[in-house]
Amino acid sequence: MEKQWCLRICQNLRDAKRYLKTDYRVHCQQHYPTCADHCRKFALSDPVDPELQHPCLHQHQSTCEQCQGLKDVLKEVRLAIEGSSWKPYSCEQREDVLYDFDRAQSDILLWKAHIHDMRVALSERPVQGTTASVCAMNETQKTLEVHKIEGFSKYHNFKFELKGIRAWRAYGVGLGKFIPYREVITEPQGPTGLIVHENFFPLNEARVYKRETNSENEQCNGLFSCSEPGCNMVFKKFSELENHLDVGEHSQEAQKLRRDWAEKFRTVDKDEEIRSVPEAVVKEHHEKNKTGRSPECSDLQTGWALHKLRNEAVRFPTEVKQYLTTKFDLGERTGMKSDPAKVAADMRTARNPDSSRMFERKHWLTKGQVQGFFRG
Repeated sequence: MEKQWCLRICQNLRDAKRYLKTDYRVHCQQHYPTCADHCRKFALSDPVDPELQHPCLHQHQSTCEQCQGLKDVLKEVRLAIEGSSWKPYSCEQREDVLYDFDRAQSDILLWKAHIHDMRVALSERPVQGTTASVCAMNETQKTLEVHKIEGFSKYHNFKFELKGIRAWRAYGVGLGKFIPYREVITEPQGPTGLIVHENFFPLNEARVYKRETNSENEQCNGLFSCSEPGCNMVFKKFSELENHLDVGEHSQEAQKLRRDWAEKFRTVDKDEEIRSVPEAVVKEHHEKNKTGRSPECSDLQTGWALHKLRNEAVRFPTEVKQYLTTKFDLGERTGMKSDPAKVAADMRTARNPDSSRMFERKHWLTKGQVQGFFRG
C-alpha cells in the first residue's frame, strides 16, 4: 500500500471515530431526522413485530456526510485488502487480514448502534450523590411459580400494568408487546418481606470534576468544541473534550436546554403518540417494512440498531481445551503464568507437525475468552 493512501485512511478513520464520540449523538436527537442513520424510531423498530414498531411520519431522503464517510472508508479498506495493489505473502495471510477486518467492522457498527440505544440515558442529568442498602428476599415465604416468557432476552424495557406486562425491545418504540399475567404466573406470590443486611449509608458529596470555564467574552482558540447544544466550552485536546463529555458540567445555557428538553418529553404520552398516527400511514409503513429496508436512499434495514439476540453458548472444541489447559498447567508448574493476550495471539500462528494450522479461524479466541477459561 502507498504511504499516502495509508495516511489518508488513518485520518478518515480518526475523523469517523471523533464523529461517533461527539456529534453523532446530537444528530440522533433530531425530532424528525430525514437521514436513516439518525432516525431512532427506524433504527430501533422491530422489523417483524408491528407492536414493536413506530411508523415514521417522515421520509429518509437525505444522507449524512459523516455517516457515509465511515461506510466509504470501510468499503475502501476491504477493497484494498481484496485487490491486487497489496501483495501478501500468501492467500492465507490475505484471508487472515480479511477475518480481522470483518471483526473490526462489526465492532464499529455495533458501537454505532449502541449510541442510538444509549441516547436517552446520556441525555439525563448527572446524579450528584447516591447511597445504597443491602437487602435480600425472605426466601422462606416464596410461593411464586411462573412460566418463562418466550423470547425474553430480546426485551429491554418493561412496564407492569394492571392486567399484564408490556415489553419493548427499545424504550418508547412501538406500543409494546402485551403479555397477560395469566400467561406468566401459575402460582401467585403471597406477602413477603425484605431482610436488611446493611442499612443505607449517609450521602457523601460527589467528587466534582474541575474544569476551566470560558466566559462569554473570552476568545478561545481551542480546536474541539462541545457538541452539547447550548454549551460554549472549547478544548485544545480531544482527551479534554472526552473528559468534559463524560464527567464535566456543561454551561448554564446548555443545562437549561437539557432541563427544558427533559421536561418536554416527560409530558409526552408515547402510547397516545403512536395511536394518533393515521391508520393509513401505519399500513403504508408496514407495507414498506416488508422489504426490511429504508425505502428511500439508505441501505440500512429496519431495526439495524437493535440488540442482536445472543447465540447459544459455543463450546470450545477438544483441541482448543487441550491447548489452553496445557498453557495453564505450564504456568502453574513454572510459576510464570501465561498471558491471556499472548495465548490468544499464539493460537493464530500455532502449527501442527505437518505445518498445517492447528486451529481454524472460527476457533480463534479473544483475550477475554482465554481469561474466562483460565478463571473457570
